[in-house]
Amino acid sequence: MIDEIIIFYIAGMETIQVSSTNLIYYLTKHSEFREKLLKEILPPVELAKNDLINDLTYDTVMDFDYLQMCYNESLRIEPPGSASFVHSFNRDTEISFEGRKVTFKANTPFYIDYESIHHDPS
Repeated sequence: MIDEIIIFYIAGMETIQVSSTNLIYYLTKHSEFREKLLKEILPPVELAKNDLINDLTYDTVMDFDYLQMCYNESLRIEPPGSASFVHSFNRDTEISFEGRKVTFKANTPFYIDYESIHHDPS
């Protein structure tokens, strides 16, 4: 159990590190977004500069809407996982979408390619 907890912790940390690094990279490449983000986060941080741990509250950080949008966009561009795990239905399943029907046969493996979905312009 300890091994599982350690792996879970390390995997979670790596995902956060990579995602945060990607966000910083995109902000360095696009100064217009960086400036807009700084306008959102600098005033509350400036008010709490003497004691960030106690004065910068959870509620304040949760109000950083543009930061959340930037982070979500960096995740869309480069998702931490490019595809789902392999799935299958336990019985034949038909899905209709925009006039098209797709049938998944029972126990046929499939996966969802998140990266392709995130980069599909249609």
